[in-house]
Amino acid sequence: GVAGKFYRACMDLEAIQKVGAQPLQPWLAAVESIVDHNTLMETIIEFAIADIDIFWAWWVDPDNEDSDIYSFFIAQGGITMPDRSYYLENSAKMKGHRAAYETMMVNILTLAGRSAAEAAEDAKNVMELETALAHAMTPRAEQRDVHATRTTVADLQAVAPDVDWERLLEGIGVTGLG
Repeated sequence: GVAGKFYRACMDLEAIQKVGAQPLQPWLAAVESIVDHNTLMETIIEFAIADIDIFWAWWVDPDNEDSDIYSFFIAQGGITMPDRSYYLENSAKMKGHRAAYETMMVNILTLAGRSAAEAAEDAKNVMELETALAHAMTPRAEQRDVHATRTTVADLQAVAPDVDWERLLEGIGVTGLG
């Protein structure tokens, strides 16, 4: 079955070693092509179509109030570690998590073909970006209060004015939202 094929593909270490990071190259090239707001929006749309969440997660599900209709849901995201506290708390434990995460990023980026210096710089940039996102995120306990709050595209544009929400929604094929 499909699950067995997937398992065997993941366990075929010889084939994995042979292709290396080659399957990631189009995605890495897309990130490298970002030079301004326009190319950032193009890349966000490209990643969203491929179901790769960048700064937020989105999905379509039955509406929370009227299950006869489907609603478009969006949630904060963009961080890799489990919660904003991993970036913001200054305990020894959280500092250890951040150091381990940065080391992991350097290792993965080096395996993907970046030089050690490039990988270290990229990891530093990712950590800065994700920390900034963590600062902007609503704490988990407060998220429960606003879960499934209805909003308009205009309201969303007011909350995050640097994102061209109309363009994003059109790019991923979502139309007819208020």
